[in-house]
Amino acid sequence: VLKFGGSSLANPARFKDVADIAAQYARDTPLILVLSAPQGVTNALLALVSAAQHGADWQPALDRLHTQFSHLVEQAVPGLSDYQQKQLQLATQQQLQALADYAKGIALLRHCPDPVQARMLGTGEQFSVALMTALLKARGLDAGSLDSTRVVRSQGDYLNAGADLPATRAAFAAAKAQGMPRIAVMAGFISGLANDEPALLGRNGSDYSAAIIAAGSQAEVCEIWTDVDGVYSADPRQVKGAKLVDALSYAEAMELSYFGAKVLHPKTIGPLAQAGIPCVIKNTLNPSAAGTRIGID
Repeated sequence: VLKFGGSSLANPARFKDVADIAAQYARDTPLILVLSAPQGVTNALLALVSAAQHGADWQPALDRLHTQFSHLVEQAVPGLSDYQQKQLQLATQQQLQALADYAKGIALLRHCPDPVQARMLGTGEQFSVALMTALLKARGLDAGSLDSTRVVRSQGDYLNAGADLPATRAAFAAAKAQGMPRIAVMAGFISGLANDEPALLGRNGSDYSAAIIAAGSQAEVCEIWTDVDGVYSADPRQVKGAKLVDALSYAEAMELSYFGAKVLHPKTIGPLAQAGIPCVIKNTLNPSAAGTRIGID
């Protein structure tokens, strides 16, 4: 399982870098690619919801999303077939239209129900999946999307759900029995409740998504790709001489995340430790770096 965060998907060049990494890995092993929204998109979606709820003009927030999505799609178009271009553009238009329809309803009610907010805030991840799948297929790779609401099962509320690992294992086994592409591309952050409604795994929950599907699929490793070389002994932006840590135990990583280390979502380690799956923190901008390995003491 390879998870890429928003900073790894910030612009067309970063999307290409992720596609390069996935293509290289796929030579040796099937993989699940878990994607965040492009950098800044979730904040823009939150601004859209907030403006609609408060009776403010929500159109500028939607326009920002339209501009960002359009730029990413337009830059991808040279590498895609005419059919792929049209499919991707249609999917993007449908996503933006759905957001506009939801915003109109919220503005009328001055209220956004949690199930609606969950659907809206997951749009960025769904966009990343559509674009990355198209880019991989354009390279002739066996890639396809994997519906995270179907395979990442959760329980709790719509905006901060928790993992249901037994249900995830069963759901993944069922999906695998129906056939899986070599590269399965999946939205992070989004899960499915017992009633099959989409639910979010908490803000910045894509790491958690990757851990849940890694445990549910009994993956060999869960790699979290970000914009730093791994876990440091202190914040290198604030502490001169901070050292890169080669290896951590699950307990040490969990302690660091709960005390504010931003490399990992606090809930990520639990499913991996329970399943005995190692986690490696890697840098999309420096893919040859060894990173930090988290696992059994």
